[in-house]
Amino acid sequence: MSRKKVTVVGGGFVGSTTAQRIVDLELADVVLTDILDGPPAGKALDMVSLGRLADDFVCHRDFDG
Repeated sequence: MSRKKVTVVGGGFVGSTTAQRIVDLELADVVLTDILDGPPAGKALDMVSLGRLADDFVCHRDFDG
């Protein structure tokens, strides 16, 4: 059975907390996306650096220029 995937739109307090809880409960793989650079990207990097979650979070940044 394949693992479920969830996209959380918005990397603010609610979005990042939602993404964190989904991973903590092992409900799905999570993609956290936001239109802003900076704080949301920093939160995603913080989640990746938590160690045990490194297998569940993949950080990818895409720039349109």
